[in-house]
Amino acid sequence: MATKTKETPKQLEPIKVSNGEKEYTIFFHRGIVLMMDAAGYSSNKLRDMLDEAPLNAMVTLVHYGMLSANPEATMEEAAELVFDFGLTSDFTSRVVDLFTNTYMTAVEGSGKNAKWTME
Repeated sequence: MATKTKETPKQLEPIKVSNGEKEYTIFFHRGIVLMMDAAGYSSNKLRDMLDEAPLNAMVTLVHYGMLSANPEATMEEAAELVFDFGLTSDFTSRVVDLFTNTYMTAVEGSGKNAKWTME
């Protein structure tokens, strides 16, 4: 019988967007994922929001992704990006992938890159 191996999430490149005047880098790190979790935006909550209120969910997700590199980013700036790119764009799917990848790394642990061992 074949056994299923645990798939390790890959490191994804941050998303860089610019309009000629402003530039944002969007990515998620563990601190942002913890902040989202504390604010009630768990993976399950975001999945439900994407089904029930997709625009609000994406604006929220993009906003938190913006905060990683741009702590002064506002929800309005996130909304502008979502409205410019649209919900079905490569941009929004990459944001979801970035979040999911970081979230799953936190849930499953760092694997072979872990600094701690247990005896």
